[in-house]
Amino acid sequence: MKQMKTTVAIAALAVGVGTSAYAQLVKQDIITVNLTAQMQTSVSQTTKQNAGNWLAIDSVSGQYQGPKFYKTTTLKLTQTQILQYIGYVLHSDAGYYSSKANLVLVQGELSGFFEVSPDLANSVAQFSLHPKPAKLGAVPQAGPDGTFASVDGDSNTALASSGDSTFVTLANGRHFRLNPDGLSSVDKGNSPTTTPVYQYPVGHMQPWGQIFVQDPAGHGTASVPVCDNVTYFFALSVQECYDCFYMNSFVSDASFKTVPNPGQGPVCCNSGTTLQGTGVDKYYLSLSFDNTQNNPFLNPTAGNNMWVGVIGIKANSYLWSGKGVNGDSITPDKISYVSQIASSISKDIPFEARFTLNGIMTYSWKLGFINKNDVAPDFLGTGNYSATGYGFIGLFCQLLTGTATFSERGVNTPCCTDDNNTLITLNGTFTGWASSWYGPGAEYAPTGGGAGTGIAGTGYDTAWDLAVAAGNTLITAPYPPYPITPYNIGTSLTYHEGADVTYPANPTGVSISGWPSPNVVIPLGLPVATPTL
Repeated sequence: MKQMKTTVAIAALAVGVGTSAYAQLVKQDIITVNLTAQMQTSVSQTTKQNAGNWLAIDSVSGQYQGPKFYKTTTLKLTQTQILQYIGYVLHSDAGYYSSKANLVLVQGELSGFFEVSPDLANSVAQFSLHPKPAKLGAVPQAGPDGTFASVDGDSNTALASSGDSTFVTLANGRHFRLNPDGLSSVDKGNSPTTTPVYQYPVGHMQPWGQIFVQDPAGHGTASVPVCDNVTYFFALSVQECYDCFYMNSFVSDASFKTVPNPGQGPVCCNSGTTLQGTGVDKYYLSLSFDNTQNNPFLNPTAGNNMWVGVIGIKANSYLWSGKGVNGDSITPDKISYVSQIASSISKDIPFEARFTLNGIMTYSWKLGFINKNDVAPDFLGTGNYSATGYGFIGLFCQLLTGTATFSERGVNTPCCTDDNNTLITLNGTFTGWASSWYGPGAEYAPTGGGAGTGIAGTGYDTAWDLAVAAGNTLITAPYPPYPITPYNIGTSLTYHEGADVTYPANPTGVSISGWPSPNVVIPLGLPVATPTL
């Protein structure tokens, strides 16, 4: 499995595309977490901590009764603990990352006025055979290796450097269909690749990007920090809803204006005018973290086609066979009964963590040039996520409340695009972002063919792949099952819940991408039968 190293994207002009090589600063989000956890700390027959048995003779009634004394406690959960949970699994060391390490969103976009191009939407996840230790059978298993085959020509997906990846779009009076106004009679029958980008609707892609750990100390340096792609530890989803304002997943107080393009970027990518503006977007976001094998990306069980080669903390639940953590918050009464309240039947695992947060993301932004020589303006601002949730952390059930903050700024040394400060060639196409990318928000549907997967006959495609394969009649095509706007594509960070008949159930004929949905054991999608190595 590949991990991105620090770089500034270069050489993109050699293939005629835009790049942040022109930019002095690159946008990156620092994610800070400030949660309070409430958990049970004692269940007892006396005022002492966890004393006695579950049933004891009551001195007054003479009958067996349960414990009469209950106590809770509160703990703090911050990004520091999350980095420990990741380090424990990824590097077998909870202290692997230094105190200067940050959780960062790379090539991130938090605004609902953001969309990706068909070329980026058509990108296909690639597979490698991941080695297994002897205790797991030693037989290598195919799974996503963090690379993509793509015809997208940009070194990264950031708006500021995009000539072929991403763009700003405004509400267009449609939910998924393209707005027919302004299209020529020829355009109206064409595929999305020839359609002006302003015809696409809003609100189907945010948040976008990849989640990294960046550490300029410890195992890294200020000039060459550790940059670990840890996107697959997380699952994000946004709820969609379809009314006649056609915002699809968010509400916004915003204003835009068309201004002359300064023309400082590469001549291949500039247009005469561009959009700038300010605003506040809000949407309902669910965010989960899981470093156990209940996360399919971390589970090496044979037949799981989502394993990325990193082994999570072993959990014993209905999802996976074999022995593991007893009492994992999923399977009731998995622990053998013991009369004594305080027992060692299930020892604490302090760095085991699985939690889900739900709340409203409020993103305050300004759309403008980060550098005067950028290809296009980019959103820059702050996302404030106020959330409540629940978790199973250190083998204790916990109630969570607090905030997470996404602070965007321009940096000189980002976790950026590739491994070796050069663009990588996949299937004859120069790429940068595609050398380390995961799509936990991708949505796949079982079909009779393998179109869009890059592996013939596998029978798995995203809904977007099916739309492209069907010729996508654009203006007249219904939804579901085939969207005519990129939606839950192979590179999606965030799964968007919507386009359904029974609100808020899943779309008919299309399978939700994955955890932490209780309805799906293993995400459909990336095939294993004949992997591309």
